[in-house]
Parts: sequence; C-alpha cells; structure tokens
Amino acid sequence: MLAAHLDLENPHHQQLVQTFWNSPTIAQQVGLKAVDLFEAVEQGKIKAIWIMATNPVVSLPNADQVKRALTQCDFVVVSDICKDTDTTAFADVLLPALGWGEKDGTVTNSERRISRQRAFLAAPEQAKADWWSVSQVAKKLGFSGFDFENSHEIFKEHAQLSAYQNQRLSSCSETDTFRYFNLAGLTGLSFQQYQTLALVQWPILDSEHQQDVAQLFSSGQFSHTNAHAKFIATTAIDPVRSTTHEYPLILNTGRIRDQWHTMTRTGLSANLSSHKAEPFCEIHPNDALKYGVKDGELVEIKSAWGLCVLRAVLSDNIRRGQIFAPIHWNDQFASDARIGKVVNPVVDAISGEPEFKHTPVMIQPFYTQWQGMFYV
Repeated sequence: MLAAHLDLENPHHQQLVQTFWNSPTIAQQVGLKAVDLFEAVEQGKIKAIWIMATNPVVSLPNADQVKRALTQCDFVVVSDICKDTDTTAFADVLLPALGWGEKDGTVTNSERRISRQRAFLAAPEQAKADWWSVSQVAKKLGFSGFDFENSHEIFKEHAQLSAYQNQRLSSCSETDTFRYFNLAGLTGLSFQQYQTLALVQWPILDSEHQQDVAQLFSSGQFSHTNAHAKFIATTAIDPVRSTTHEYPLILNTGRIRDQWHTMTRTGLSANLSSHKAEPFCEIHPNDALKYGVKDGELVEIKSAWGLCVLRAVLSDNIRRGQIFAPIHWNDQFASDARIGKVVNPVVDAISGEPEFKHTPVMIQPFYTQWQGMFYV
C-alpha cells in the first residue's frame, strides 16, 4: 500500500503520489515481506538493513536464520527503546527511540477515529522520534522534502495527500482516484489547532462543519471504479508442512496473559513474571505418557529448523497431537527457550503470515546431571 490508503499496484495511484511528492521514482511493486527479506539478506542481495521497534531474532520463524542473516549483513541499524535485546546485539548502529509515553502525534483506531497522542514524559537523553531519524538520514543522502520540524508538519502533509485529486462522494464518478479516506478539512490546521485537536472520525471534508460518519458505504457507494463491492471467495488450504514419523506432533505458538511480544519490557516486571515464571510448553497427558514426558520436567522440542528446551506442563486443555508454547522468552531471559527458531518458516502467499500455529515437531525428555534454583 502507498501512503494515504492508496493502492501500490494501481498506476493512477502511483502517479498521484509521485506527483504530490515530486518524486523522481515511485515503487511499482510490493517489496519483500519479513521472512523473504531476511532470506535476501543472508543471500547477500541486501547489504544494509534498518530495523525499527521490532525484535525479529525472537519473533520471526526459523529465527536462527535471522541471526545468520544479521551476522553477515554489511550494515545493521536498530532503533529501539531497549538497549539489550536479541536483535540489538547485531546492531552496528543503535539509535535510541521514543517510548509511547514520549511520542507526539496522532493515532487512528479501527473505527477511523483520529486522536491526538501527546507526550507526558520528556525524551530521555539523546532519544529521538523515528520520523526525525529517518528525516535526518534522508537529508544527508541528498533527498528533499524532509525538512520537518514537528509532528504537526507531518500530519498536515498526510492530510494534504489524502485530499489530493480526491472528490466528495457526490462527485466520485468524476475521478478514478476517489477514496473515502479524505482529511481535506484538516489540511489548513494551525499548530495550535493541532495541539488541541479533539477526537474526530474520517472522512473530514469541511473544517468548519466536522461531522462524524459513523458508517461508510451506507449509500451503496464503494471505493471501486464501478462503485460496487467485491466479494472474494477464498479456498481453505491445508498446512504446507505435515506431521511425519520423525516429527509427529503439531507445535502451536501464542501468547500468555501477562507478557507482551518478546518481553523486552514486560519481562523486567517481577509482578508480571510471577504469572508464568519460566518458559514452558503444554502437552496433553496422554501424549506425555506416550513420549515419556513428566509434568514439571524439562523437555526438548525439536523441528527441522531448530530446537529449544522448555518446562513441561500437562494439560487437558491441549488437544492430543499438539503442543503449545509461548512466543515471549528470548536469550535475555532464558538460555535456550527462543521458540521462534523452532517455528516453520512457510508463509501465506498473500499476507506473508507464517504458519505460527502449525509446525511439525518431536518432544523428548531433556536430562541434566544437576539443576539449580536462584532465590532473590
């Protein structure tokens, strides 16, 4: 997708954005999605990468492949609010970013409602907004159009692009670039008006008479050239990787109640960690009996892509033939519990979403000569 909800594969939309930005070139095809991107890095097709606000060494499938890719990449930049993560360890340049309470801008929710996000904490030390970092690099590379001083200026450009070559619904047939997303009524927003902007729902066509549109398409006019809706039939497909004699169980990964993504922040909270204190996997008691697994003992989970060591939890909530393991633990909090390195890297052809819910694995007891426990 291009900026302002415009379609990357639509030549008219490409021309619209290129003209608005006075850009010498414009993207004409979709770029690489995450899994393909890191495969291209490992193959040497990508020489430099800038990673913002994500931890792919933990979160992506076949995560050891991501480690290999970053190890051999010529130049790795990471922007994050945490200094020590599995991904920042590979950074040639680590840029301190802003946390949500330090950011200034807008947020739009799923009902199209725009709200101002105002910082309530000062930026710590040298931490900067991501837009500032991108703008500085762009200017150093010789690009124009990045002289932003604040989020207000960025929002105004965003609003102007949404209204550019756009029309009201009553005149939508006069242009092939009509879209409901239209912030024409906010294009002249002053800095003070931006600071005090109240909740508002797009489309916003008139600065003087803003009126929320609770439901789009109520007149039967859709955002296609013929004004009709498009119903797209999809065919369910089976997982690409099936279980085998060697890998007879299905690994299903997901979340637990008190942790968030890869634990870079929530893992620092003793209260949150008291819910589930260590990495684990859940398995049905009958499967545990079949594979010699005991409740509370260590087990090794292995796939064709990697392995990890977790604490077994027997549960009737798990289907027979399946194992559940949380996605959160990483090398900062456990020695060998990064489940991403076990996960199947097959992705959906359209969305690029990996098969996080279906990885063929085997399970076996993990024996140790001794174990220790640390009390604080």
